[in-house]
Amino acid sequence: MKTRKTFIPLVILLVTFVFTDVANNFVYASSDYDRALEQ
Repeated sequence: MKTRKTFIPLVILLVTFVFTDVANNFVYASSDYDRALEQ
């Protein structure tokens, strides 16, 4: 049980990092797309 208590926060942290990274990539991609449409 001790390993599980330390394992769960690590998974949550990892998921949070991955989610923010994907969200940032999505925002950058959509802003680049808008810029491409303007040209």
